[in-house]
Amino acid sequence: MVVSLSQQNQLWNRILSNVKERVEDKHIYDSFFANTKLHKVEGDIMYICVDSKLSIKLIEGNSTYTSYILDSIKEVTETEYKIRLLSKEEIVEKKDSLNKDSQVI
Repeated sequence: MVVSLSQQNQLWNRILSNVKERVEDKHIYDSFFANTKLHKVEGDIMYICVDSKLSIKLIEGNSTYTSYILDSIKEVTETEYKIRLLSKEEIVEKKDSLNKDSQVI
């Protein structure tokens, strides 16, 4: 999937809109999902930038939240992707090299 940054942002906004409909607690959505960004797509993996490592723990530790993201991606793209969550700090510190400990879900 090769797309421009603008197309990538539009795609992620559509996915987030779908996630927002699924998350019942507005505070949870605003705190952990609203500021996420699609960092990049490589093969069948979407790399998603989240605010913090706490956000990663919350999302990866809750299969419902993980399902919200995966189901929304599939609904919007009509393709099954895996996701890898990256904190903003990881992206800045590693200059785009991935933490080998992060999970692919």
